[in-house]
Amino acid sequence: MNEKELIRRLKLKPHFENGLYVERHFPKEKVKRQKSGAIYYYVRAKEKSRFHKIDSDEYWLYHYGSDLEIWIIYPNHKIEIKKCGLSKDAEPIVYVPKGTIFASKHTDAKVGTLVTCLTVPAFNKASFKIYSTKELIKKYPKLKKF
Repeated sequence: MNEKELIRRLKLKPHFENGLYVERHFPKEKVKRQKSGAIYYYVRAKEKSRFHKIDSDEYWLYHYGSDLEIWIIYPNHKIEIKKCGLSKDAEPIVYVPKGTIFASKHTDAKVGTLVTCLTVPAFNKASFKIYSTKELIKKYPKLKKF
């Protein structure tokens, strides 16, 4: 399946972090915030997501394409790079803890990547924050490699 077919088949639309997505939620209970939520997230070739923070744990489940590096900045200022994919040094499921700042980029910019992003509890847009990479680099020079 080529990129156009994938986008059409999954009905993907532009995401505010970059890339394309479509929401896929679990059965809803009658509560203010669901216990979990999920999206298909497609990062096109040569595209990076934007650094952001949410108040949910997030699991990235790899489906297709090149591996993704997920750059994570912890509250103690430690930076970790986890690979999501099937290569030798990657994992098909990557955990990103709530309260961290993170973004993703390809290990091979010639191929897009499809993942499911599963959040526990469900994503809450009110707590979502995007960060400027330029500003983060001032605080964390290692991010120049991002």
